[in-house]
Amino acid sequence: MDDKELLKGIRQGREEAFKMLYERHYGVLCSVAQNYVGDSFMAESLVGDVIVRLWSDRQRVQIDRSLRMYLIRSVRNACLDYIKSQYHQREFAASEYIERSLHELYVGKSLPGSLLEKELENKIQEAVKAIPLESRRVFMMSRFHDMSYTEIAGELGISVNTVKYHIKQSLVIMRRELQEYTVEK
Repeated sequence: MDDKELLKGIRQGREEAFKMLYERHYGVLCSVAQNYVGDSFMAESLVGDVIVRLWSDRQRVQIDRSLRMYLIRSVRNACLDYIKSQYHQREFAASEYIERSLHELYVGKSLPGSLLEKELENKIQEAVKAIPLESRRVFMMSRFHDMSYTEIAGELGISVNTVKYHIKQSLVIMRRELQEYTVEK
């Protein structure tokens, strides 16, 4: 059975076509995914999701060229989405940690009892000082004065996108300066 017949069988809901699709393409797709994500378990999971999605959307899926190329492209996109979500999760976790540490330091809820905490507080202060003045001002207004991006933009006479830019730059610097104190997941 060639890929056109296989696709026709899948559209008709024939389970033997689905099984053949799995047997014919699963290994190659896992190799593609493994090259992107570097984790065989996650690669298999992403490939499984792509194949199941093809099955559940079989009536609506438009495959103009080869089934294999469609599957490879779908796996590639799934891998890129996964990588992007992992990056955002790590970025969010690091930002949360930095914000929590900064908030405790500047609001005074932290009572440093150990040498490590004191060292971290000093490092955070140094990291904040490493932020360029305008970005630091925006960062402090956001993180320590609980002002929204819109409020900051209005007070400083800049756009909300400029505020976002300054916050992002500040977090990049904070992350870089505090990298020895953060834990990668």
